[in-house]
Amino acid sequence: MNIFFILAAFAASLVSVNCEGLRLSLKRAYTSRDREWFENVKTQTKMYTTLFQNGKMKETLINFKNVSYYGEIALGNPPQKFSVIFDTGSSDLWIPSNNCWWSLACWNHRTYKSCKSSTYKGIGKDFSIKYGTGEVSGFVSRDSLWIDSVEIKNQKFGEATSETRETFRPARFDGILGLGLPSISTTKAKPPVYNMFDQKLISQTIFSVFINGDESSQHGGEIVFGGVNWDLVQGKLSRHAVLGDTHWKIKLDLIESEKGPTWCHGCSAVPDTGTSLIVGPYKEVLGIFQHVGASVYSNGLAFVNCANVTNLPQLNFILNNTMYSLEPKDYILEVANNGQSSCLVGFTAARGFDFWILGDLFLRKVYTVFNFGSNPSVSFGHLK
Repeated sequence: MNIFFILAAFAASLVSVNCEGLRLSLKRAYTSRDREWFENVKTQTKMYTTLFQNGKMKETLINFKNVSYYGEIALGNPPQKFSVIFDTGSSDLWIPSNNCWWSLACWNHRTYKSCKSSTYKGIGKDFSIKYGTGEVSGFVSRDSLWIDSVEIKNQKFGEATSETRETFRPARFDGILGLGLPSISTTKAKPPVYNMFDQKLISQTIFSVFINGDESSQHGGEIVFGGVNWDLVQGKLSRHAVLGDTHWKIKLDLIESEKGPTWCHGCSAVPDTGTSLIVGPYKEVLGIFQHVGASVYSNGLAFVNCANVTNLPQLNFILNNTMYSLEPKDYILEVANNGQSSCLVGFTAARGFDFWILGDLFLRKVYTVFNFGSNPSVSFGHLK
């Protein structure tokens, strides 16, 4: 059975600190693309189109999280454990509060109890994060954040006292740990990875992401804070300067088919671990759908005949004159529904977009290094 990361659920199983940085190993928790998976694909598309039609590009990238990765962290002393998404598309850390009495979503998850922590400090500031299909709100606090045995002191985070039931009650995570740039922080807090460097817990202003594309492996991937796992990289990394200070947006030279057509001539793209598919401007993605002979639906998704998948073209993404290729088996996703198989094209056509989002479908083909130093950049490397 194939695996896809729309609710690409992972659980942290091992953390180690060495010369390569703080390494967090991840495991797969989902093993199939079923009806639940497909419903989340549709929810993802709805959230994108709703926010962008309202001109809220910033909120879309900050706030739309349809569960990409989750691993275990802890807050307080003694540590209270939580599962969180590690998300490069947002910059805040938030966790359900023990004061979240009236939201059913909180009842379904672990909650933070400030009264049980000796290092808790109240701040008294409210926060609110709006989603296309819901909202999280509460107040900002400060406490020690733990990644395994590593303590990040005085980390600001949001205590959620209200969560929209439909969006968060079924989620397999408690909260979100943002790995984005600080300018988009809703709580105005310094993101955890910045505090890790400031407190000399890591020696470099980088973190690296590997998503294991081998769907038969139990090893789902890893995040390395403060280093690079060179054992996974073939050759050199290709560096791409970040455009602006809001997201990990970089220049995308071209998308081309091996059979001729091209799209995205000198556009931009955001690599985002919080997104599952590849999202792009409506008309350009429709061109890709037409090129592969897909049937397009009103929600921006498209399907092809499963019998024709092997005849589809390879799609190449050109970044900084380096080619990263997706074969049909990479961008066509077989979905099981009541014993029947359908083949989904792993792109989403979103109205109001003028850039691309490179989600897990692309990121599992590369090794990605995010540099949050004075000159932010994203680097890609081919996998061994």
